[in-house]
Amino acid sequence: MSDHARTGNYLATNRLYQQLPESLKKDKSVLLVRYRAASASRSEKFIVESIRDFRKYHPNDVCLDFLSIDYYYLKGQIEESVRCLGRLDTAVGGDPYLAMISASVYMETNDFQSAHKAMVKVIENESALVDTNLRKTAHAIHLSVCLNVEDHDGTLKMLRALRGEFQQQFGDLASVPEYAKFSKTPQYQEWVNGQPPG
Repeated sequence: MSDHARTGNYLATNRLYQQLPESLKKDKSVLLVRYRAASASRSEKFIVESIRDFRKYHPNDVCLDFLSIDYYYLKGQIEESVRCLGRLDTAVGGDPYLAMISASVYMETNDFQSAHKAMVKVIENESALVDTNLRKTAHAIHLSVCLNVEDHDGTLKMLRALRGEFQQQFGDLASVPEYAKFSKTPQYQEWVNGQPPG
């Protein structure tokens, strides 16, 4: 199974799993190989089946919340997916990456207020995001959320961070539809006045 999963033959991984004796089908390491193959295959049916089986054989396993994020998301049970993220976050003592995933899940359902709350936590703890690209992504997500909830101070803060820390270039924001409301604010004037010449 591992060889098929490693070489990208994900459906063969699942076929082999189906042929295993019941005792091996229950084995946690076998179930995790199957889950990894399912996740990499991006087959919703395969992912849901692999998590369902893991849940059946190991209902109290600590990694179940981690696996269930996708399971509930794919089944359209967004709140349950976010609860899994919350339990994981509590279990590890707070993690900005998990909060960022929560925000992304909320954004998918247009719950921008909840996404905003999650992203505020991420930005407050951004030093825990050691990867520069991940920090940049966090700022970009928070910028999008701030625009959606009309948090103009937050929008200005994220624009400045993206330009200053990550050297992201911005054109004329007033001509970008997502910035229409922001471009009519005092914070936008602060942004324009603080732009480098050129």
